[in-house]
Amino acid sequence: MSSPRIEPVLEFDHGRFLPLSGGLSPTELETFLTTWAEYNDAEDPRGLLDQEMTLFPGGLRVVRASGASVNPGCCCGLEDWREWSNLLDREHVWMGHDPGVVQEFVGDGIRFSQEGRELKIDLPLRDLPGLLTRVHEDLWGLLALVERERGPEVATLLDRDLHITDPFP
Repeated sequence: MSSPRIEPVLEFDHGRFLPLSGGLSPTELETFLTTWAEYNDAEDPRGLLDQEMTLFPGGLRVVRASGASVNPGCCCGLEDWREWSNLLDREHVWMGHDPGVVQEFVGDGIRFSQEGRELKIDLPLRDLPGLLTRVHEDLWGLLALVERERGPEVATLLDRDLHITDPFP
């Protein structure tokens, strides 16, 4: 049985998530940029340039090889993705509400489940550093794509709020 993976996602429509990486299609990139702008009360990403901070609806989700997933709930934000390293210290991370995510430390792992669903996904804590490194790589790819397609100003803003180019342990 293969280990679950963790992926950065943007919630672009109530309960619909877009996995983020440098491999987004033009339509997916437009969905990302439009959702990001509108969530922060702007018409497009250039309208965000004067804001001190922007937020990203979504977060990280845990996905089984089958595709079944535990998704971030409402009010969770991708901007907090680095906090997932706190799980290594057995500290819970905010994953939103409605539906909320239950996190239980079980032995040498953590179990994720979504309120109102029977699905449970177990993740060995020893796998977490590598999985978060993969999330970081996905975000680097997204940053490169945004810079190529929308220019350095928008990419700089994205990096500022997601802390992509900051060193990751």
